Amino acid sequence: MKTFLGIDPGQTGCLASIKQDLATGCTVKFFDIPLLELTSGKTKKGNPKIKHEYNEAAMAAALKDFIAGSPEVVCILEKVSAMPDQGVVSMFNFGMGFGLWRGMLSALQIPYSLVHPATWKAKIMKDMPKEKDAARLRAIQLYPQVAAELSRKKDIGRADALLLAHYGLLETGNV
Repeated sequence: MKTFLGIDPGQTGCLASIKQDLATGCTVKFFDIPLLELTSGKTKKGNPKIKHEYNEAAMAAALKDFIAGSPEVVCILEKVSAMPDQGVVSMFNFGMGFGLWRGMLSALQIPYSLVHPATWKAKIMKDMPKEKDAARLRAIQLYPQVAAELSRKKDIGRADALLLAHYGLLETGNV
């Protein structure tokens, strides 16, 4: 059995797996990035300031669970970078998630490849519309059995993670 992992590391991202098994065929699983909601102080209007932090223990546990029983694991981690007009705090949080995933993959000795969004999208999203939501459409085309889990607009992180895992599958010639 081979397991292909795709990780979209942002706070609205996801860990997705595709498991290929001769007996059961192809199984897809999602794990939305878990966040802890913290309050600190108050806003000018008197409302509590809400901050979201990655739940690192839950992320590590999910990663271990996703690779359990798989002698071969291929992992694609989206190589993120700063984007124009993105705020300092959001970029720091984005980079934090990326670093956490790299550290966990290394600590668990899971081999991984960093792939820039333009690279995997050029291969998988060819001839698709350029808007962000097109990833959900493409993921549903490739994996119709999980269409219900990709039905909401906010499921873009799931779609990206699944397409990253699919990219790993394509790159290793397992399709």
